[in-house]
Amino acid sequence: MIALEEKTLSALQQSQVLAGTLNIGAGQSPAMEIIMQVIDQIAQAHPQVRFNLIDGNADQIEAQVNNGSLDFGVIMGERPLSNFASLTLPVQNEFVAVFSDQLPLAEKTVVTPADLIAYPIITSNQTLVSDKFRAWWGPVLPHLHQLMGANLAYNASLLAKQGHAVQLTYSHLLNLADQHLIARPLSPTVTDTNTVIWQANGRLTNLGRHFLQTLQTVVAAQGPDQARVNAKEN
Repeated sequence: MIALEEKTLSALQQSQVLAGTLNIGAGQSPAMEIIMQVIDQIAQAHPQVRFNLIDGNADQIEAQVNNGSLDFGVIMGERPLSNFASLTLPVQNEFVAVFSDQLPLAEKTVVTPADLIAYPIITSNQTLVSDKFRAWWGPVLPHLHQLMGANLAYNASLLAKQGHAVQLTYSHLLNLADQHLIARPLSPTVTDTNTVIWQANGRLTNLGRHFLQTLQTVVAAQGPDQARVNAKEN
């Protein structure tokens, strides 16, 4: 009888792990492929589980993880995250300049701050205020024409496609084929980290724990010590 009760309890606990909806907030990044690998693994084994992926910048995602409306967030760039439990993904985002192949910039193999003085600039709202890019621009910064801030790279690329402005975005986000757009790396190189965050003092649901364990396994498979979790998880 005791063995049967233990077996029933184990089955109930397992069913709890595999039920429900997980809410994940993220910006746009090639590193999201790791998150999608995890979601796909869980979905293939447990098709009753659902996921909501909510777009947002780092400020929005942090606020929603804090208030509990998101279970996890994926933050791009270096930020103070001591209030969260976190796991850094083993992929970095490299910034590139995207612009019409008809612009004179197309003749260059890399793009420097001085090359961009003559062009209106499109970039994410987060990048506009980042210390990293302020340092990259250097003395050119006061002379920039910051035309538009946009969090969705594809929408912003439609303006770059018009042939006048230059978009600064992560490499490999856009399919540039047949759009008359090209990408050039920045010089010096500018990169961002990708960090998964969740409430440090909150209790993860069983589904949340299962997601985190699967994520750690996927990350660890990509290299030693990659799955180290910062801050205490509950």
